[in-house]
Parts: sequence; structure tokens; C-alpha cells
Amino acid sequence: MRKLLSLCLFICCSALFGAHAHAADAITLIGDKGGVNGSIPGMKFSMGLGAWGPKWAHMSFKGNVTNKNGEAVAQSTSKVKGTNARVTCDLNIAKQGANALSFSYALSSDKTTDLTMAMVAIDPGKNWKGHLISETTSGEATKIAWPVGRDGAGSQVSKLTLNADDGYVLSFAFKPAVDIPSDRAMRVVIAKSLEAGKYKELEITMESSKPINFHPTIDDAPDEDAKDTWFVWSPKYNYKDNNAFVMNKWTSEPAGSKGRMTSSGDQLIYDGKPIKIWGLNNCFSNCAPDKALADKRADFYAAHGINAVHLHKYADGAGWAGILKQGTITKFDKAGLDKMDYYIAALKKRGIFVKLSSSFGSPGIGSEDWDKIPYASEWGPKPKGRKMLKTESGAIFISKELQDLQIEQMTTLLKHKNPYTGMTYAEDPGIMLVELVNEESALFYGTIKRLRVLKTPRARVAKQFTEWLLERYGSEDAIMKRWGENSLGTFKAEGFGKESFADKSLVPVGNPWFWDPDNINGSQKTRAPRLYDAALFLKKLQDDYYDRYSKAIRDAGYDGELMASNWQAGRSSSHFYNLHSDQRIGMVDRHNYFGGAHSMVTVAGGGSLSSGMQQVEGRPFSLSEWIHVWPNQYGVEGPAIIGSYGLGLQGWDVSFLFQNGDDGSYTRNLGRHNWDVTAPQVYGVFPAVARQVRRGDIKQSDLTIPLNVHVDSLHEGKVGFSDKTEQAYDIKLFNNDKVPARSLAVGRVAVTYKDAFTETPIFDVDAHKQNGGLVSSTKELQWFEGNAHDTGYFTVNTAACKAVVGFSQGTNNKLGDVTIQSESAYGALYLLAADQEKTIADDKRLIIVAIARAHNTGMKYLNGKLLTKGKPPVLMEPMKATITIKRAGIPTVYICDHDGNRTDKTIPVSGGSFTIDGTTSKTTYYEVVYE
Repeated sequence: MRKLLSLCLFICCSALFGAHAHAADAITLIGDKGGVNGSIPGMKFSMGLGAWGPKWAHMSFKGNVTNKNGEAVAQSTSKVKGTNARVTCDLNIAKQGANALSFSYALSSDKTTDLTMAMVAIDPGKNWKGHLISETTSGEATKIAWPVGRDGAGSQVSKLTLNADDGYVLSFAFKPAVDIPSDRAMRVVIAKSLEAGKYKELEITMESSKPINFHPTIDDAPDEDAKDTWFVWSPKYNYKDNNAFVMNKWTSEPAGSKGRMTSSGDQLIYDGKPIKIWGLNNCFSNCAPDKALADKRADFYAAHGINAVHLHKYADGAGWAGILKQGTITKFDKAGLDKMDYYIAALKKRGIFVKLSSSFGSPGIGSEDWDKIPYASEWGPKPKGRKMLKTESGAIFISKELQDLQIEQMTTLLKHKNPYTGMTYAEDPGIMLVELVNEESALFYGTIKRLRVLKTPRARVAKQFTEWLLERYGSEDAIMKRWGENSLGTFKAEGFGKESFADKSLVPVGNPWFWDPDNINGSQKTRAPRLYDAALFLKKLQDDYYDRYSKAIRDAGYDGELMASNWQAGRSSSHFYNLHSDQRIGMVDRHNYFGGAHSMVTVAGGGSLSSGMQQVEGRPFSLSEWIHVWPNQYGVEGPAIIGSYGLGLQGWDVSFLFQNGDDGSYTRNLGRHNWDVTAPQVYGVFPAVARQVRRGDIKQSDLTIPLNVHVDSLHEGKVGFSDKTEQAYDIKLFNNDKVPARSLAVGRVAVTYKDAFTETPIFDVDAHKQNGGLVSSTKELQWFEGNAHDTGYFTVNTAACKAVVGFSQGTNNKLGDVTIQSESAYGALYLLAADQEKTIADDKRLIIVAIARAHNTGMKYLNGKLLTKGKPPVLMEPMKATITIKRAGIPTVYICDHDGNRTDKTIPVSGGSFTIDGTTSKTTYYEVVYE
């Protein structure tokens, strides 16, 4: 879909927004360089100027907005490709009474030029519930169902009204009347050509059934958060000997000094005991930092409880892209490899294990690799210099030669001797895990695309598929009886033409859309038998590659843990085929990010935690890429949820939060990229969550809620429950009709592959509610779901850890002998035993971690939407709570600095009760000491 240009009105659904939303009875709009942005409750609305030159040549406008006597005055410009005409849009936005705004658009050009279209797009969002009324100059009124699609809203339209099912009304009056074609969004046409020196004008009056708060510029908009109490985040990275927060002494020996990490059933085992991995990612050349940075990072990680690092995409190229030698994927740059050698040794020295994941998806091809793939030109021209020819997703499963290159790359590295450890990578038990292929599946969308364009692999795969079919069914007649008489050549529209048994040219066509139950039982029903055969065959291709690759790794001397891949393949049969393929190799791993403006605590089992619906019985489980994506403000809840419910209740084994890299310190400017582990609102909670996870504070559930799957039945589309997968690339949500994702708040969910078809029993989640919250089977966790965007929280109640996480203001939580009365709108508050072997009842030193949100100075949000990023320094939102601890002794409560070191400042204690208040203490850390 073509991207709208810069005059955009983003009016987003308040039900998805943050803790400090404006009142639901008003609309708030703010002037922008080309329009306005803001919020309307109940809608995810966009309105903005879009323009294309001749032949749909995209035009991008640049400009600014100023406040003139309470009105927004903006001017933006763009050039028309081909004619080089300079187009200017002047826009004036003014308040008209309490409930209306006027928009005056004036387009001009320094040259006469044709346009495909210059227009204002109006779109209430694909999930909006309501209808439209289009009124024309002739007096005709037409009711239009939403979504409009490409039917348009009519010609010579003078007024367009959006009527929401909830009663809200938003109307637009146009002068002059306009034509409104559509591509879901209504495209209000301003001009299809411009004459030099003459204006094309459009007046739009927007009227709302609710009052409008209008601010001409971002500078005029109030900050929805009162920042006068927030404090500057200022760690010094100076950890004193008596610091109770740092965890670098939790693992005194080098990683792997107790032998190889292994698996037993669904657990990882090290030194004869279960081990939990709490780590983060380094990517590209960040896997090979300079030696000083390697040591700085390793110290920073160890202090915050990290015990493994995922080295990812180090073989995506040369230079910034990794440590490969220029022009090849099978050889490594000597200097780059030496840096990674040192880094691995530095991590190992501090007890930090390493996972190896070489590249992102199917590997590229360098100029030196060209002759190793006879048909390489089918991908494109031979690359030059350091450039790599992209092979794209799905390629690895249909190209044996490409597989050989990837295998050679990995085995070369495993056989390489690290001079800083004195061991090869294969020998080093500090290398805990090797991943075969990142974010790939033969059953995803890429395979069909590669089969369409790569003639040689297509012919080879078609021959294999035809022979496989003949062996499976015994004859051509048997195949045609299963498929139907018109089944050959049926995918001509998808790019696959004539097929025959004689030529062995039957292609295994399919992708998640075809295999989706809604389609394979609907529009694709006549092709269903063939599609199921294609799915099973593609799974076989994937299994064959994984088996061959695994054997090569074992032959190279590596006997540690393996994982296949971590990607999706839609839902139902294709999804569970793919998951079965992955679990054959070893640990099951998945990726899942959480975006948008809302919080993950509102609904139990959602967001990244929903990946637990793919945990497989008898296999360790890993979530190796996940994070709250910038600019989501609620990053602290991610480690809290995954640590408590994922690695705790669900019994997961591995967590790697995703980032590309860091400089061995906290982020000093939020928004440097979308994935920021060392932002203080994320990394600042690590002394609590890493301690809780690695100590095993939260027990794995003894209640296993099965999702029963029989592999052979998948071939007929028989699963036994209706699963649902929502995927926007890396952001996913999983659910089904018998075991809802909310079950993850109660017991351990596991896909169980059965020897025969077995029904999955319905699990009644709400039967586990107590006092309004879902209680875990272990009785240690309770999730109080919300009924709006800024509600919901959960509690942790174990012997060594007490916590309240989410929107808990005004709640009084009795957690055993500890009571936490929260006075903050949002945040994560932890009270934990500091010692590795102690509990709150017997440890002389307890720590408190209180993390809420973090903003740059001058950062502004409107209902969760970022308006302006601001600048350093980073400010922390204070948390306030009253904590009561019932145990022997009189505690001294110290205010700690931002490194966790005690200061000489204390908090009054009365009867075991005290109040922490970040507004006055200006910190997130406190220490409770019993002498």
C-alpha cells in the first residue's frame, strides 16, 4: 500500500493507549508540519495529504508549522518526478467553536504539471465499527458500509459523515465539492494537475459530536505527564564492595568450567542442576567489539545478572554487517574474528555463556562464492566487492548448494581455535547453543516466491516432489484420485504453469494463506488435498536440511545444545508441522515483539508471553528475541512478565532481549533505535528480575495444560482445536478456542505431540479466579486483568521475592508477611532477598527496585503516541509505595544511588512499615538492612 505523505492526521484509538490518556469525552489535536496529529477515543483514524506525480510517482512533502494567533499555519513542498515541478501546499488550521476545525488547503506549482492525484485521505481505521453517509451537491445521500475497499464514496461529494456504532459522529464538509475514490481510505481529490502560478484550493470543515481540544504546535501542547517530580538518571558504574544489587559474584567460575550445558526433558542442566538463562542480543559487528568495549560490556552485563549473550548476525557480511571476509560467506576476516574471539573469552571469564546465530534468514552470496552455485545468476547479477547478493527468505530449503555454503560457514567457525580460550568453538563448553537458521521456514511465504523465480531449484524440487508423490501413493492414478482431475496446472495464476508426471514438474505450491483453515476449507477447498501434500513435502525438505546440517555440526566436534529455527508458518496444519520440524532438532525457540502504545499487563497471556502457546512438551523453550518496541513506554513490564510467567510459571529456560548493541552502559538518549535493552526503564529492573529468575524464586507450574497434536492427522487438516495466529512480521499473538492464551497466567501450556489423534480438553481459565485475579497453580502469582488501556497488574508472592507490577495505584497487596500499598499510577516494584541462597525472612539484606517509565527531557506523548522525542538527560518517573515487612528485627532502610550503592540517607521505619518515594529520594533503588 502506498504510503501517505506528511500532512497526516493520526487520531488513534484511546483504548490502545497509555496510562495518562485524556478524557474520553474530548478530542485532542495538535498541529504538525503538514497537518495535525492527536487522538479520538474509539477510532484509529488517519487524515492527511497524499500526492503522486505522473505514473504514480511518489511525492514526499517537507515543511513546518507555526502558531499564529492560535491557528496552525504550515507550508510544505515537494518535487514532481519527471517534470521537476516544485509543488507547495499552504495549510491553515483554525478552531471553529467548541466542536469544529477548519482546514484550508492551497496547492500551487512553479511549473505546469500533471499529477496522478493530490488528495486528502480520510481513514477511520480497518477495525472501526460504523458506516459512512456520502452527500452530493445534487442532494443524494448514500449509506456506505465500512470498509469501503475500492468502491469509493462518490463524485461531487459535499459532505462525508462517519457514524460510529457507539454513537460518535465525525463529519467533513467540502468546498468545492469533491470526487472521493478509495483504496480503503477515502481519497478526497484536490487536484489532478496544477497550472503554474495558480492555486487549487480545498476547504474542509471537520465537526465532532464531542468537544475538540486544539493546540497549533507541539510546543503549545501540554505535557500529559507532570515532569516536575521526575529525576535525572545518573549512574556512575562504580559498584562498591558492599553493593547488594550487583550480581557479578553469583557466578565466580568461567562459563563452562563445570562442563557442557545439556538438556534433560524440558530443562537445561548445568553442573547437575537446572539452569535459567537471562541474556540479551548483540548483532552484526557488535559481536566483535574492540577489546576495551568487550571488557566494559562483559562487566556491565555480569553486574546486572546476565549469564548469556546471543551473538547474532555476525556473518551477515563484512564491516558493520559482521566479521566475514569481504566477498564470501565461508571465510572470516582475521581482525574481526580476533575481536569476536576476545569478546567470547571476556564473557566466558565472567561466567557468561554464548549462543551462536550466524545470519538473518537465508545467507547471501559473495563474489568468491559465485562459482559454487551454478545457477547463482538466477538470483541476480554477480556482486562486487563487499556487497552480498541477497538470496531472500525460503531459498535455503530449495538450494542444496546454498545449504552447503551455510554449513561450511558454521563448521569453519566451530573448528576455529580461539587463542584467548585455547579451545575451538566446538570444544568450548562456554558456547551453550548453536542455532541452525534464523527466522526461516519452508512453510512460510518465501518458499513459493523463490520457487517462482529460481528455475533450477524449482525444476529440482518439482522432480523430488513428483517422485515423492509417486512413492507415497503408488501411481499417477492414485494421486489424481486424491487431488481431482483438474489439479495439474491449477496454480497458473500464482506463476506455475504446465505440469506433468512425464516431466516430473509438479511443484509443491503453498503458503500460510493457502493452508489457513478459513481458506483451505473455503476458496481453496478443491485444492486442499494437493495443498496438504505440498505442506508435508515442504516439511520433509526442511527436516532433511536440518538433519544434514546438525550432522555436520556434530562431525565438527560440537556436542552442545542445538535449535533449528524460530519462525512461524501461519496457523493450524502448517504451523504445527513447522513446530514439529523445529522440536525434532532440540530446544524450541521463538521470537515475539510487543509494539503499539498500550501495556501488556491489561490482558493476561498476551503480547510476547503468548509465545508460550508454542512450548513443546519434552523440550527446553527459549524466547531469543523480544522487547517492548520503541516508543512504547512500558518496557519495565516486559522483563517482569517474561521473568515471572515465562521463565517462572511456564518453566521456560532461555530469554534473550533483543538489541543490536550497546556501549557497555545505560542508554543516555532514548530512541536511538527501536530495540533498546539498556534503556533504564528496561535494564534498571534487571537486578530484580535476573535475581528472581536465576535463583528460581518462582516455581514451574505442576499443572500442564496440553495442546494435543497428532502429526499424521495434520495431513488431513485435523488438529482438534481452532488456533489463531495474528502476525505483523515480528509482532505476534497466539490463541485458540480450547486453551486461551490467558491460560498462561494459570498453568504451564505445552504442545504435546501424540502418537494418535487425541482431543484437546477445554481449559476453564476463569475457574482459577480469586478475589478478581487469575491465580497461578503455584499460588505464587496473581494477575488482575484490566478493563481499559491503563488498568491491570499482577503480583509475585514467593519466599525470596515480592512484587507488584503494572497499574496498581490505590491497591493494598498482602503478599505473605509483606504488604505493598502502591501510590503510583504505573511501574514495577520488587522486594527481594539479596543473597543467592536466602529468603526475605532470613536474609539480613533485602533490596527494593522501583522502576516506572523513562523519558528524555522535553519528551512528550499524547495518549501513548510520541509527539516529540526530546533530548538527554533521561528522566525517571518516581514511584511511591508503603511497604510493611513482618519479621524479627528492626530494619534500616537506605536510599541507594543509581548503581545500587548505599548512601548515608535513610527512610524512617515504624512497626516494620516505611514509605519509599522517588519524588524526594530521586532514586529507583533502596536497601533494607537487618543488623
